[in-house]
Amino acid sequence: MTLTRKGGLLAALSALTLVVVLSPAGPALAEDHGFWYGADGFGPGPANASAPFEEPSCGAGHKYGGYIGKIGGADLVGTGNTTGYGPGHTTAWNSTYAADANANHFNYNPPLGVGAGGYWFGYGPGATDGTGLGPYAWGQRQGQWALGDWQRLYANGAHRMPLRILWMDVEVPGKYGWGSDGNANRQVFNGFWDYVTNAKQGIVPGVYSTAAQWNSIMAGHTSIPNTWEWTAQTSRKASPSPCPNSFSAADISAVFFGGQSAGSAHAAMWQWSLSNTADYDQIDSNKAPPN
Repeated sequence: MTLTRKGGLLAALSALTLVVVLSPAGPALAEDHGFWYGADGFGPGPANASAPFEEPSCGAGHKYGGYIGKIGGADLVGTGNTTGYGPGHTTAWNSTYAADANANHFNYNPPLGVGAGGYWFGYGPGATDGTGLGPYAWGQRQGQWALGDWQRLYANGAHRMPLRILWMDVEVPGKYGWGSDGNANRQVFNGFWDYVTNAKQGIVPGVYSTAAQWNSIMAGHTSIPNTWEWTAQTSRKASPSPCPNSFSAADISAVFFGGQSAGSAHAAMWQWSLSNTADYDQIDSNKAPPN
C-alpha cells in the first residue's frame, strides 16, 4: 500500500498509555484457526459475483473476510480537497469491494469476516501541507482530517466500516516528510494517535507500516505495545495454497514492529503480495479487533 500504487516526552508517553478498550467479549469465529483473508487498496475484489463472497486467493472455499480502503491522506490535501478525502480522489478506495466485504459481515450469523475499514496516508513533519504546524500539532491535524473523512464516508450509515480501526499509513523513510529526526517523526504519530483516541468516537487508532520502515522512520522512538498494527511483507505469493493459518509459521514469519510480535494482542493484520497489482491481507480475529 504505497503512494505510487494507489510532542516531546509527554506526548510520547501519552500515546503509549492511553488505551481504549473497545473489543467485543470474545474473538469472532473465523476459518483457519481464527484468520480471515481479504484485500486492501486497489483490491482485488471477490472471486464471485454474489454473496457469500469468496476470497480470490489461496484456493477455493475461503470467504472474502475484509476490505481496507484509502479514506484519505495528506497527499490528497489541496484547495479542492481541504481534508484529503479519499473516495472520488483515489482509486485506492473501491466502494464495490467494501460493500462485498460488508455483505459477508452483516448478512450472516456468525459474520463471514470483519467487513470494511479505512486507512489514511500520513505525512511526516517535513511536509505539513503549508500549515506551518509543529510535529505534534501536525499529527493532530491529520487525525482531525482522518476522522472527518471517516465520518464523511460513513454518511449516516451509507458506507459502513465495521472494522473500527483508523489506520495511519506510515511510509517511506526520506519521503513524504519523514526525515531523519526520529523524535519529531514520532511526535507526528503521537498527535494522530491522541487526537483519534481523545475524540471518543468509538474509533481506535492503528498503524500500517513494515518493521524496516517503522524502525527507520521512528529511530529511537519505536515502541508502540498498545497500538493496533497492520504489517506488510511481500514475502508470499499472491495466491498461496492453502491459505496461511498463522502469522508465525515457518513459511510466513510475518514481522511486526514497535515491540510487538505475531502473538501480541494488537498484531491484527498482515499484508502479503508479490504482485504490483494486488494487495492481499490475513486478518487475525483471535485478537478481537474492535468492530
